[in-house]
Amino acid sequence: MARYTRNGFFTLYDFAISNTDLASRIRLALQWLMESRTDKADNSAVVKTATALESLLIFGKEPPTRALSERSAYLLSDDPDERRRLSAAAQRFYDVRGDIVHGKRIADPRIVEGATEFGDRLVVLLALVLAEQGKTWKSLGDVQAYCDRMRWGHAPSCRRPWSQG
Repeated sequence: MARYTRNGFFTLYDFAISNTDLASRIRLALQWLMESRTDKADNSAVVKTATALESLLIFGKEPPTRALSERSAYLLSDDPDERRRLSAAAQRFYDVRGDIVHGKRIADPRIVEGATEFGDRLVVLLALVLAEQGKTWKSLGDVQAYCDRMRWGHAPSCRRPWSQG
């Protein structure tokens, strides 16, 4: 129970039941995550996970791949090398999603399974970080503003629950 608390899951629950735009997006993302985890078809699970990520991080009609990869990296790490790895992994996830929705056959099913697992973990980590900021961030616009400030080096790091333990 202590690890559950230390890693921010109680905070995630408390924030998710609050009445803000960001909490609503987290609830939606977690619903899509459950749909992904219970889907027997790996290809549709990837698409549902991508929808969960978009629910968390996409604002309006912006290109999802770049926004997801950059925002994920900014939210999950302060280390530039780790951010590059996170961004590249998020882009690879989105490439698999794109191949699926555009009808490209993926020969190795492990690629789809790995993409789903990565994406699902990414959703959980991002939801934990967003909930941790819940006292100050109320909307996706707040998330976007933080990431824009990070891009230009003008924002202090956000809080990450797992780094406090």
